[in-house]
Amino acid sequence: MRFARISIENYKALRDIAIPFSQFVCLIGQNNSGKSSLLQALLLLIEGKKIQLTSHYDPARDVVSRADMEDITEDDLALIVNTEHRERVRDVVLDGRLSLVRRYSIEGTGSLRWVTYQPDEHRFSAAGIEELTK
Repeated sequence: MRFARISIENYKALRDIAIPFSQFVCLIGQNNSGKSSLLQALLLLIEGKKIQLTSHYDPARDVVSRADMEDITEDDLALIVNTEHRERVRDVVLDGRLSLVRRYSIEGTGSLRWVTYQPDEHRFSAAGIEELTK
């Protein structure tokens, strides 16, 4: 498994960034350019700890962190100790890819979700499928 892309919105000095990752990643930059904030946001995405309102770039908006992961294998999934969680994650991994998003409200509590894609057209909705199968 590898991180393919990280995006962060409204966390500390990171208003809205998206960073594509290659096989080798090195963060460089001047002091106070956001290197540590990027790593902290990634850790928050993984751990889900509560954050303070002062961590919000704009206190009126949510903090959103997203990680797009690729090349997820069965060996990676085996590292998830809780079998129930492992099966839930296995169900949402598609072609070895998974995108996780954690959103922190202004109260500081976070919720973790995964990104899924579904078509907008009526023919693909439950009602549209039911009409076709009558």
